[in-house]
Amino acid sequence: MESSQSGIEAKVVEQRDGSGKVLARLRITPGTRSGAFHFEVEDFQQRIPVRAIGTGRIAETEVLVQIVEPRRGTQLGLRAKANGGRSAESRITLSLDRLSFDLIMDEKVRTLMNELQGLIASGASDARLSRLARQLDSALQITTGYRPFIEQVKNSAAVDILTITRSLIATVPPEEVRQNLALQIIGSAVKLFAPSPRRDGMISQKGIDGGRIIRVSPRENLVRPLVNLSIKLHSAQPPCIQIYQDCMNYLMCGGYGQPIDALCWLACATVYVICEII
Repeated sequence: MESSQSGIEAKVVEQRDGSGKVLARLRITPGTRSGAFHFEVEDFQQRIPVRAIGTGRIAETEVLVQIVEPRRGTQLGLRAKANGGRSAESRITLSLDRLSFDLIMDEKVRTLMNELQGLIASGASDARLSRLARQLDSALQITTGYRPFIEQVKNSAAVDILTITRSLIATVPPEEVRQNLALQIIGSAVKLFAPSPRRDGMISQKGIDGGRIIRVSPRENLVRPLVNLSIKLHSAQPPCIQIYQDCMNYLMCGGYGQPIDALCWLACATVYVICEII
């Protein structure tokens, strides 16, 4: 597998139909600078093929991602920055052209996330989980700021590219995602720009016929993953907790210190809150 001094491995993810025709493709190539990478997403299922190009960079205290849809010039940007010091926090700035929104992981949010982990482990009641979800909603300004921002993304020319990218990454086994930093970053970024409150890696089995990717809307019934189809649903847990844990397990979120970890935690937290209360 191709790699360079950037430390990023090359990766190609494709979806094909029964005849071998490529329906969609995500191509990642390493850059020349440390932690840098380029990527391209193509969807050939549309009457006019959709294409986007992107760049990314992973550093110790900062993660950057930019996606451009050339046909209409729509630009998406993500910057995750960790600030040290006594009151350490991580700030994730999402941008759509001239619009932007900040998600901040500070001590309060970290405390709430730890509490959520504890409640899940102890099998807490739905009422306690719902109450904590509302606290996270307030701390992260999900209803008041984040949700209006992602509605703008949903109505932009970038939505098709985000949807097909999410569908492509969902076909990659979790262990491969964990071993590819660029794939992790792109996956977390897509979750933040286009959160989908359903189980990760889900593509309707009807839609697999002929290899065609089906775009599953946020309100459709939960379906099983394309990969690891032997995994059983954990019916004892509330659906939103299943979604949250699937997200955490798939991306394998680490500690809170690095921006890549904050990206992972916040991507899963926002999906959980949206599922729970919106």
